[in-house]
Amino acid sequence: MNALLAVLSFTMLAQVVWSTVPYACAAIGGAWSQRSGVLHVGLDGLLLGAALAAFVGVRATGSPWAGAVAGVVAASALAAAHAALILRRGADPIVIGVALNLVAGGAVHVAARWLGGATTAAPPAGFHAAWLAGGAAACAAATAAIVHHTRFGLRLRAAGDDPAAAATVGIAVTSVRAAALVIAGAICGIGGVALAYGHGRLDPGMSGGRGLIALAVVILSAGRPWRAAAACLFFGVLDALHVVLAARGGSSGAAAAAAAMLPPLIALIAFVLIARRAGAERRAVELGQAAR
Repeated sequence: MNALLAVLSFTMLAQVVWSTVPYACAAIGGAWSQRSGVLHVGLDGLLLGAALAAFVGVRATGSPWAGAVAGVVAASALAAAHAALILRRGADPIVIGVALNLVAGGAVHVAARWLGGATTAAPPAGFHAAWLAGGAAACAAATAAIVHHTRFGLRLRAAGDDPAAAATVGIAVTSVRAAALVIAGAICGIGGVALAYGHGRLDPGMSGGRGLIALAVVILSAGRPWRAAAACLFFGVLDALHVVLAARGGSSGAAAAAAAMLPPLIALIAFVLIARRAGAERRAVELGQAAR
């Protein structure tokens, strides 16, 4: 009964918000990237980069709002560098995405030792989860509206669906993709700020693979922001259950451990299904070509 009351408490509701926003923002950002034709495996790195910048911003100014701005700016800058490498230099997006994850994780590790781990409260006084939840919802709504109801959205979808055909009608595919990647970075920045303030401690493992889970959500939702955000709410609830039940200890410990294991397990199953689907589609194409 006590565990049930904990699950239904205001603390649980607040923790759901803190846990869901990083997933949702990474997924919405990933949707921007995917719709432009770039598979973004560096979402974890963007979350970590934004979280680190948010911590440093709070440390330097004492203002959680300054930290939030720093997080969004840092993630946007990382996204711009990522875009430059893959679009201007022709680097492999998967290799660069993995490198982004590793570099960001290493930077957080070094900074955690330098700054002494805990650098701010969780969440900082005067900074409410509702602001970040509203920001994530606004990003999902704006993404859906822009992608499906604007000229830029039409160009974005054309660049992702058939870049060669898009180029023949005068669409600057590289510029459209670069803009999409920077927008994705800014949205991931909001998620990184939520990760920092919700976690409350600078830790190399603080992302918990949320970026990779968000990538699976993006692929399965076909880049549709509202579907992706809804799926991320499920993962956020599981994370919140883990935090709330683990804080109670005792008989709730096993349930907390199970809640912690479910998100990566579900993501692993999703990636297996994605790989099988991709393999089946490739074989179908090969058989069709052979039949000709």
